[in-house]
Amino acid sequence: MEFEVVFKNQFSGIGLSWEGTFQQAANGEIREIIRTLLSRVEEIEGKVNPQQLLGLSNYKDPTSNRFTHYSVVEVEDGTEPPAGMIKVEIPTLRYVKTFHLKDTDIQSDYTKTFDWIKENGYKLHTEYLTHLEIYPMSEEAYSTNPSFTIMIPLQ
Repeated sequence: MEFEVVFKNQFSGIGLSWEGTFQQAANGEIREIIRTLLSRVEEIEGKVNPQQLLGLSNYKDPTSNRFTHYSVVEVEDGTEPPAGMIKVEIPTLRYVKTFHLKDTDIQSDYTKTFDWIKENGYKLHTEYLTHLEIYPMSEEAYSTNPSFTIMIPLQ
């Protein structure tokens, strides 16, 4: 795997949120949220990159097995969410960026990424999110094991 440290400018996203356990996520509940968002994506105005779906996760309490996941599309500043959707705003952050290949071990790729962060002296920045995944809209983002970009926020 290759790793790169990058900055992503402040952005807003509109979409759907889900909260649950890691087991519920493994059982496909997040994929259902993605399916729902994809069926409603045309309702979202001001899309910045309509070819990308963003998955943001936030493990607010590291001692819990619960987390919040947001499936969103990046939008222009000032865009309001359609009924039943939420808006998230993430400030400019530094990330380590890598790529997960379809049908390879996701957990292994995350482990390698966190190992790289530690080995290179970086610290996690978890105030806003714990990780960001970028899926191509053309890819079946809700498939069991798609290809996607992994971005972990750094201090």
